[in-house]
Amino acid sequence: MNRLCAITMISLSLVLAACGASDSTRSLSPNDAVSPTEARLDGDEPVERPAADTPVDGSTVDAPQAAAEVAIYLASENFTTAQLLPESGVLDLAAIPLEAEPVLTQDDIVRYNAETHAFSLTPEAIARLEALQLPVSGPVFVLTVGPDRIYAGAFWTPLSSRSFDGIVILGLPGLSLEGYDYRIDLGYASPGLYPGPDPRDDPRILQALEQGQTLDYGELSSP
Repeated sequence: MNRLCAITMISLSLVLAACGASDSTRSLSPNDAVSPTEARLDGDEPVERPAADTPVDGSTVDAPQAAAEVAIYLASENFTTAQLLPESGVLDLAAIPLEAEPVLTQDDIVRYNAETHAFSLTPEAIARLEALQLPVSGPVFVLTVGPDRIYAGAFWTPLSSRSFDGIVILGLPGLSLEGYDYRIDLGYASPGLYPGPDPRDDPRILQALEQGQTLDYGELSSP
């Protein structure tokens, strides 16, 4: 009798153990709640799930970069037009000291002719330049796109009797030029005076102006 009871107890223990093992290894169904950490056996370290917006390979997604824009800075007063034409023939743009803020930004440009490099400004920008009382020759400017300095030149007016074989922004307010106010020329008063390559077609400039929807490819004859 005692022996029969012992066998019965052992059999019952084996059945209960089998039932417990089955419950502990049951697979999770799609409806089972899942904690922020992966399901794990007791004693194992939790495995963190990646955030929903994190790539599987762990890399990060860069935020969209702001488009680079055209700007024109004036050089400090002690930098003259003569220094734009060093005897070596090589101008170090990085060495030109600039004012802290640009005198013109891309927001000031209404339209820019890609063929002749004439451009129109907002009335506010024109008034800003007139308030500076720029001389008939000079001052020096540097045109930039984002952090890049593209080329340097000088503001000039048709009233000047001085020739100049550098790049000039020629002031044309009030003159009949199909609505354009200024033009960037190679040399004054003749394009033949400028000896170097033409930097006005730098793709960084044209791309920035095109992205700003101010680029005009219409033909315009130079006076």
